[in-house]
Amino acid sequence: MDPNAPLAVAKGTAITCSINSLIASVYGTFKRLPIGPLAASSALNGGIVGATFFSFREYVVSPQLLLGVKTGQFLRRKAELDAAINGEDYVAEKVGWWDMRAHKLPDTALSGALTGGVLNAWKRGRAGIVPGAITASLVCTFLQLAVNELGITRLKFIQEQLQKSQAEGDQVVQSLPTAQQSQSPIAVPQNTIQIAPAAPAMPTSERIFGWFGFQKVSDEDYLRRLKAERETHLKRIAELEREQAEGKQ
Repeated sequence: MDPNAPLAVAKGTAITCSINSLIASVYGTFKRLPIGPLAASSALNGGIVGATFFSFREYVVSPQLLLGVKTGQFLRRKAELDAAINGEDYVAEKVGWWDMRAHKLPDTALSGALTGGVLNAWKRGRAGIVPGAITASLVCTFLQLAVNELGITRLKFIQEQLQKSQAEGDQVVQSLPTAQQSQSPIAVPQNTIQIAPAAPAMPTSERIFGWFGFQKVSDEDYLRRLKAERETHLKRIAELEREQAEGKQ
């Protein structure tokens, strides 16, 4: 089992509560309803749904899929999980856009079906199991696909910005005269006092998420994490191929 499963369940539940509470508050504002009780009730219901869904996915569905399925993303995720548990470096393999779009889609679909079936059966009896499972599975799959697509969009944006910055830097260097390029930089006195600009104020949304323990990840850190995961996957694949070759001999 993933050692980060408790944290994933807690974060998912907190996000679900926050989103439900926010939607209920906006709805209550427009309908002139008491916002406090409405937001609290929505947050409680969202917490129940979120805790049930993420518990199913992190503790039941994902571990079983990683153990039973030996191909595709499950093989890659299993190797990454084993490396993390053993404290080893794992070189990630090259992952395509479609692989990123399909990340955890089977886990989410099955977990959504279990969650919808259980909660709808609790509310409507046995007759609500199948409709609840189908509806929740479709909704959860769509949301997971949307989250994956947002991650891809962000990654493409970061890649474009890095390429643009590199191209602009190359143009600046090429536009400088040869003598100026080879000129040594001017030494700055050590006693010079430099006043750093004031840090920008933190947006309200970041403060709210900070209360729940979420920190904003910069584009550079996000890209660095993706590169580290890729290197870990590639290294693990190479080790598995070497072990298979030794076993055949």
